Amino acid sequence: MKRYLRYLENAKKSLQVIFDSLEDGISVIDRKYEIIRVNKAILNIFGKKDFREVLGKKCFNEFYQRNTICDDCQAERTFKEGTPSQLTKISREIGKRKSIFNKSTFPINENGNVIQVIECIKDITDIVKLEDQLLYSERLAGVGKLAAEIAHEIRNPLSNIKAGAQFCLEKYQLDEEVRNHLKIILKSSERVNKVTRDLLNLAKPRNVSFKIGSVDKVINSACNFVKARCLKQHIHLTKRLARRLPQLFMDEKFLEEAFLNFILNALEAMPKGGRLAITAYYERKTEEIAISFVDSGRGISEEDLSRIFDPFFTTKKDGTGLGLSSALQIIELHKGKINIKSEPNYGTEVTVRLPVYKKEGSEDEPR
Repeated sequence: MKRYLRYLENAKKSLQVIFDSLEDGISVIDRKYEIIRVNKAILNIFGKKDFREVLGKKCFNEFYQRNTICDDCQAERTFKEGTPSQLTKISREIGKRKSIFNKSTFPINENGNVIQVIECIKDITDIVKLEDQLLYSERLAGVGKLAAEIAHEIRNPLSNIKAGAQFCLEKYQLDEEVRNHLKIILKSSERVNKVTRDLLNLAKPRNVSFKIGSVDKVINSACNFVKARCLKQHIHLTKRLARRLPQLFMDEKFLEEAFLNFILNALEAMPKGGRLAITAYYERKTEEIAISFVDSGRGISEEDLSRIFDPFFTTKKDGTGLGLSSALQIIELHKGKINIKSEPNYGTEVTVRLPVYKKEGSEDEPR
């Protein structure tokens, strides 16, 4: 008998180890929706530190901060129907993090009745983000192919229009009204040419030239470019750049173009004046330089915020919707990341994180 009990105890311990080692979160819930058992993965998913925080508590209260059963409760369906149930891509706010789950429930029966439900939760947030990135890349590739064809068809006739207008302005004595119309043609041609150039940048890989350099030099150069406009718009521009920032492996020209996109967007969001603060500092833990652009402009709605990097999406009257797409492409070429936070009527914060240059091998050999 003792041998049998010892065998059962060892089997129980083995099952507990397996239960806790599963990557998916598993909880067992009774008919009162009280949590009677969980594994360690559940604690990690919902930011709990100890089993005592959840055991004996209501699942909807501890996991989802609700006072009543969730509207899409799979456990309730399994209790009623006695069959497994599954729900995919459930979005939940867990603290400050928006998480996406796949959730499955399975009945535990006794004498033909469901007495408990096993709930299996898989955090698929990173998988969904990867899928979104792949879809974005596919869309961008499609846009690039179309853009190349459009740009090829536009550039030659556009050059002829521009050359003809310039020729007439330089060679003929024209009255002021005709000259003004020709100047409008030239200005419009230059605008179309810029759009065509942006389209081609999306369509083909950029010819980048990486060198070791200082990000503060790039920031100062971009700020000098908009200094006069800031004065004209009554915008107070401040810079706080940490001393002795580590160097980056970068293309100064393209990185400046990306930073200018963020700065010009901020200026356009403050037509009647405001504040723009640019900071740069080293994050030792991640070995990255973080550059933030914080403005006091009109902000971006939550709906628009999810689309701002999409090619051709713009809320500006004269915008092309290619600026931020181009900036994202540049930052990704530098193995960096962009994060944008915004609140309508309060302003926007754009944070760029770029990996610092690390020496490998000889002193002069870049990694």
